[in-house]
Amino acid sequence: MPAAARTQDSDVRVGARADTHTSDWRAVQAALMRVGEHLQKPTRLVLIGSSVGMWYGQAGRMTEDVDVWSPKSKVDLADIVQACEKAGVHFDPKGYDAPRDCLYLQMVTPGVVHVGKWKSEESMFRSGNLEVVHPPAENVIASKLVRAEPYDLDDIVYLMSRLDVSMEQVRDAVSTLAGSARERADENIVFLELRGDILADVNKLADREQPKPARRACP
Repeated sequence: MPAAARTQDSDVRVGARADTHTSDWRAVQAALMRVGEHLQKPTRLVLIGSSVGMWYGQAGRMTEDVDVWSPKSKVDLADIVQACEKAGVHFDPKGYDAPRDCLYLQMVTPGVVHVGKWKSEESMFRSGNLEVVHPPAENVIASKLVRAEPYDLDDIVYLMSRLDVSMEQVRDAVSTLAGSARERADENIVFLELRGDILADVNKLADREQPKPARRACP
C-alpha cells in the first residue's frame, strides 16, 4: 500500500447529530478528536458499521473497532499512523493483533464488506486536520443487509426509524452493490419485508416524538 492513499473529494452533506449520544460514542469521538489534533495533513475518514448508529444516539451499542471505508477515505498512511500512536489509538491491526479492550481504527476494503455507491456523504465532526463523515444511511443499511445478523437487523431498524429511511431508498442503495453481495442483500430485503415485527418496530420508533436530523447540503 503506498504511503499516501487518496481519493477524490466528494460532496459532503451536513447531518445534524442526535440530541443525546451514548457514553460509548463520546469515548469514540474523543479518541478520534485526539487523532485529529496530531494529524499533520488533511484527512477524511468515512465511517461505516455500528459507529453510524452510535453517532445518532443508538443505545446499547458497544464497539472497540471503528470501521473506516478505505476506498472513499483520504488518508496519508505515515501521517495517520503517527497520529494514532500519539493519541493512544491502534491503527488497522490485522488478525490476532487486534486488541480486545482498546479502541482501534479498522481500514475496510471491498471484499467481505460492501457499501455500494453514493454521491454525497453526511458530515459528523471535525478536529484539527481530521474530517469524519459517513455514507448515506441507506448505504449503511444495504451493507448490513449483506450479512443480516441479528445485531445488523437491530441497527437497520434504528437507522430506518431515526433517519426516516424508506424501503425504496434501501432498495436503491442495494442496487449499487455488486455481484453476490447484491444477491444476498436482495434476499435479506425480502426477509426483512416478511418480518412484519421488524417493520412494525420501525413504524413504532418513527411515531415516537423524536426530532429527526436535518440533511442540508454544504454551501
